[in-house]
Amino acid sequence: MKLFTRISATLNASAESAVSRFENHEAIADSALKTIRQSASEARVRHQRVVRDGQEIRRSIQGLNQQIEQWTSRAKDCAAVDENRALACLERRAACRAQLAQFEDALQQHSMLEARAHSNLEQMQARLEQVTLQRNQLRSRESVAKATQALNAVDGRGAAGIEEVFERWEVTIGESEVQGEVYAASPDPLAHEFESLEKQEGLQNELAELMRGESDDHQ
Repeated sequence: MKLFTRISATLNASAESAVSRFENHEAIADSALKTIRQSASEARVRHQRVVRDGQEIRRSIQGLNQQIEQWTSRAKDCAAVDENRALACLERRAACRAQLAQFEDALQQHSMLEARAHSNLEQMQARLEQVTLQRNQLRSRESVAKATQALNAVDGRGAAGIEEVFERWEVTIGESEVQGEVYAASPDPLAHEFESLEKQEGLQNELAELMRGESDDHQ
């Protein structure tokens, strides 16, 4: 059973290694980044919508507070001259206060939703930056690794092959040079004859010049 487990683990590892070699890692990473960007964009839109809803609730609360103040002031103004109108003003103020309580509860719940939406957006943005940085780092490492691999190939088998070509080329040139020197060194009888006569004539002229110098010295 243990042997079967080890064989299965080995086959799985080999299969994963083969898949890893043939898959286009950069294309897969780019696709994942595109998905994350889309999710981040959607999260940003949802967060903005939540923020706008919260702003609307706050504006409603502000308006109700103003109405409560107005009905309070009106009740005071009417109390001395018309009690019924004053009581009606207080009734409307009570309705505003009831609405205000509902909006304040809604704002409290909405504030938690807004904080959660903001946190989700920040996490999504952080994840996007992390994946982008990791993709760039791995892409740079892959470029350097491939360049190093190519250089090693040139310095390895390829370099050995070109060096052998250079050696054979040099041997061929050397053989040609040796043959050229042999041909150049082969004596030409006619040329040798002229060279000997020219040398002899030069020595005779030198001797004649020397004798004339001696004669002039004696005189």
